[in-house]
Amino acid sequence: MIQYRTKIILSDKKLRPVKAYVKIVETQMAISTLTCDRCGKIAGVDDLDLEFQEYLKIDFEAGYASVFGDGNKVCAEFCQACVKEVLGPWLRVIEPEER
Repeated sequence: MIQYRTKIILSDKKLRPVKAYVKIVETQMAISTLTCDRCGKIAGVDDLDLEFQEYLKIDFEAGYASVFGDGNKVCAEFCQACVKEVLGPWLRVIEPEER
């Protein structure tokens, strides 16, 4: 949604509009919660445990001859516990000082 607010500055002598400013205020939608597609855990953007920031989002379009089907959209969100449990043996976790 876009809202417009107009501010008009009048001249000193004849009270005619000299300049008119339009302030554009745009309302944007933002994600406030995520649900893990594997375990169902819900994380909120304002939660103190910061789980929301650790979710893994998968979102891509499958290519030609993909196991997901040509051109299909593939989407999922996973909490960090599920990512570790499912992908753990294949993940390479590198400490910050080793990078």
